[in-house]
Amino acid sequence: MKDEPKIQATMIDDAYMEQFTNDQLAYMAWDKSEFSLSVYLDDEESKCEDCTNDARFELMTAVLASKVLIRRLTGVDPRSIRERAFNKLLRSDCFPQWETLQ
Repeated sequence: MKDEPKIQATMIDDAYMEQFTNDQLAYMAWDKSEFSLSVYLDDEESKCEDCTNDARFELMTAVLASKVLIRRLTGVDPRSIRERAFNKLLRSDCFPQWETLQ
């Protein structure tokens, strides 16, 4: 029996997402979230554990892609943007304005 090649695991995190361009990140975020949504909205697929596990993984990847893209475009950590927006909503203010770095 031949020695099978060892497969290196890839950690999918913010650092991994940095290798992609803004266009690639935007497409990835949209495509992966749309796939996840289609699984959860389909009556048959949403009952399939393997399908929902795949959808969950794709959704997590979409969120990571979005975070990196937002950080690049605004120069601000996405969590702080969410906190500031949430606080403004609680005070019934309008959403804060941010300028992109482009």
